[in-house]
Parts: sequence; C-alpha cells; structure tokens
Amino acid sequence: MVTENKVMATLANASEDYLKLLAYVQDSEHGQILEYKKVQKETGVKMDTAGKSKLRRAIIRSKREYSVIPNTGYKMASADMTMGILTFRLVGIDNKVRKAERSQKILQQQFFEELPADQKQNVLFVGAVFGAIRQSAEQGKRLYSREHKQIAQHNPIIPSNV
Repeated sequence: MVTENKVMATLANASEDYLKLLAYVQDSEHGQILEYKKVQKETGVKMDTAGKSKLRRAIIRSKREYSVIPNTGYKMASADMTMGILTFRLVGIDNKVRKAERSQKILQQQFFEELPADQKQNVLFVGAVFGAIRQSAEQGKRLYSREHKQIAQHNPIIPSNV
C-alpha cells in the first residue's frame, strides 16, 4: 500500500512537472536559450535526466524546433537557425540511407539471381529510391554549405576578450 501511494505521488508530480515545463516552453520566445539551471530555478522542476527529458518532450509537444546546447540546455528555433536545423536533419537521413543503400547493394549482389521476378524488380526499385535520396541530400548539403560560407564571410565571428 505504501509503495502504491509513492508511485501515485510520483506520477502526479511527474505530470505536474511536465505541465509546468510545457507552459514555460509555450511562453518562450523564438531564439531563446532554455538553460537547464534557469528553467529549474523558474519552474521548480529539477533538471536531472528525467527533468531534461520532460523539457525536451514539452518542446516537441509545443510543436517547436530546437537546437541542443550540450550541458547547457536548448535553444529555441529562430529564422536564422532554419537551414542549420534542416541540414542537420538531412544529414541524419543521409547517414541512415547510406547504410541502407550499402545493405541493398550487398543483398542484391549475393541473392539477386535467387529472387523471384517481382522481388528482383522491388530490389532494383528500392536501390533507385535510396540513390535518389542520397543525391538530393548531397545537393542540399552542397547548397547549404555554400550559403553558410557566404554568410560567414560577411559576418565574421570575433571573440571578445571581455
């Protein structure tokens, strides 16, 4: 009975913490950095592993995009971060597709002749899909990297010694 009460109290507290974080995220501005220490101070939600996870879920639930600042918190998306976030997602997709394409090629080399005609056609189709995705990802990365270099040339980042 005591254990059951503890579990219920923990679940109620977890929900309360999540709702606090959800409200906090919804009130945050685009581009605002949600530092773990500041979030903990302002919401009262402890920013341990579980609290950080709740914060991330609250951001996602709020239909907001973000960038992770390791050991610090999350930076809410803003217009100047759009291509960076999208490129990061594209690179992730490209990495997974590269591995899948490698598997497709190996399986095709090893077993293609043993497959029935319909499966042969499907193996070739899947290979073409992977190739198209990889080509699109490469073009996107080249385009963004060129754009990023041009922006960096016009707005150099100079560290201050203050």
